[in-house]
Amino acid sequence: MGGGGEPVAIAQSLVERGAFADPFIATARTGPTAQLPPLYPLFMALILKLFGDGRLLVVFTILVHGLHASLLPSLSRLFFKSSAPGIFAGVLSTALPVFVVFPAWDAMYTATGLILFCLLTANLTMHAEHDIRSGVLAGIGGALLLLINPATLTVLLCWMVFLAITKLKETPRIVRTCTAFTVALVLGCTPWTIRNYERFHAFVFIRDNFGLALYKSNNDCAQSNLVGNNLSGCADLKSAFNPAETRLIVTLGEVEYNRYRMAAALDWIRTHPKRFAVLTLRRFVEFWYPPHASGIWIITSLSGLGLLLLLARKDPVGGFLVAVLATFPGIYYVIESNVRYRYPILWVSLLMAGYALAALGTSASRIPFVQQTICRARVKPAPLP
Repeated sequence: MGGGGEPVAIAQSLVERGAFADPFIATARTGPTAQLPPLYPLFMALILKLFGDGRLLVVFTILVHGLHASLLPSLSRLFFKSSAPGIFAGVLSTALPVFVVFPAWDAMYTATGLILFCLLTANLTMHAEHDIRSGVLAGIGGALLLLINPATLTVLLCWMVFLAITKLKETPRIVRTCTAFTVALVLGCTPWTIRNYERFHAFVFIRDNFGLALYKSNNDCAQSNLVGNNLSGCADLKSAFNPAETRLIVTLGEVEYNRYRMAAALDWIRTHPKRFAVLTLRRFVEFWYPPHASGIWIITSLSGLGLLLLLARKDPVGGFLVAVLATFPGIYYVIESNVRYRYPILWVSLLMAGYALAALGTSASRIPFVQQTICRARVKPAPLP
């Protein structure tokens, strides 16, 4: 795995000691943790336990990349009643240098899971006689996604609101489905919440690392992105892989440590508003146009054109896509940027880019010269004597 940071460390702890613990084992054992959501480290631990190393995890991750691309035409049919934008999106995602394989992180599993959630819940809600069951199944799926990456909550809520709006004529049924979804979603996350309370004697919703993330991203030496912080050495000073920081975690406890670092970060933001504004603006730009990611630059630019076309045509799904793009990235504007943070919703940009290309193709086919060329190509040659 070549290191892998916190997920690999927790997975190794699960394999060796049966404990979800010690995310910073390279510097110290800090004990039970909620630094990360549970499902992906558990999945990694299962692979390590069964096969002894992480090579098969690389294979799984590559397969998930392929599944992600292959689902785009189906999602396109759901959104646009046409597979063409999804086919263009799939071609873009495979032909351009868009994705990097990150087997140590959950990004592509999260992205593919969100696509499957949209497809499956849309299919479930079509069956009026199973409104409560559909809501329960959607809630279970949503809980699994939250236990992989809590940031998916915004996408889940946007999608369920969109489905509800499209079926406003069936208000009683929608109320039952949404109620069942909410209950199942909360209950699905409850066991992990109880575990966290038992370990830390505090309420922790899935993970508790935001204080540390905010602190290492907003300080006197902070750069706007993870790579810059690593190259400058700021990450070594401010991250929990610094021995001084891990000693502090052991002394205070993980939850209290994150509260302490949250307070320090907020204090720095209050006293350095201009520097924080500059960092935030840079992170905003880097989320949409990540450094050294030319493929994503192309997709982002094309997706802007696709979004304008969607809004001009008043396509209902445009509201859902705008809501996702507006809400999901919010947390990533205040912490150091990294290209993998974009992956969970890059399918939205890919589909909008595909929508733009499909529209351009349709427009081009209406040009007289192109029409004549197509007609000539369709003419069957005369049989040879």
